[in-house]
Amino acid sequence: TDSDSALLKFLVDTKQYGLSIVTDLEDCKNAGTDVGKRVAHLRETNFGLTFEVMSKPDPNNLAYTSEALPLHTDLANQELPPGFQFLHCIANEAEGGGSIFCNGIAVAEDLRIRDPAAFKILTTVTVPFRFHDNDSDLRYR
Repeated sequence: TDSDSALLKFLVDTKQYGLSIVTDLEDCKNAGTDVGKRVAHLRETNFGLTFEVMSKPDPNNLAYTSEALPLHTDLANQELPPGFQFLHCIANEAEGGGSIFCNGIAVAEDLRIRDPAAFKILTTVTVPFRFHDNDSDLRYR
């Protein structure tokens, strides 16, 4: 996490592919945030500075269940959603739990070329997003 050349490679790869995978981080909770702090200011959300994905009773988020997560955009209900997200897998003793990723920019560009009318709807129709639980009620269009 201290290597400037590794950081540069991470940033170049992220810009080119929209995703980077970093391996061999320490097996501790701060290792992921330490990498994140090298890239940008970390911003707190209603979930806190970090978010631990785990199954728990009476969940307020799908990530707190054992259900598979479909493709989605995190924190679309925020006025300023994250520019980067750092996912740090420390340990996974559960079955499953695989992650899938999608380059939304590439999908939108493909839609623009193949179906301009659908692309226009995607880029002009506002959609309300909401997250609410006992502590928060966040809405954004």
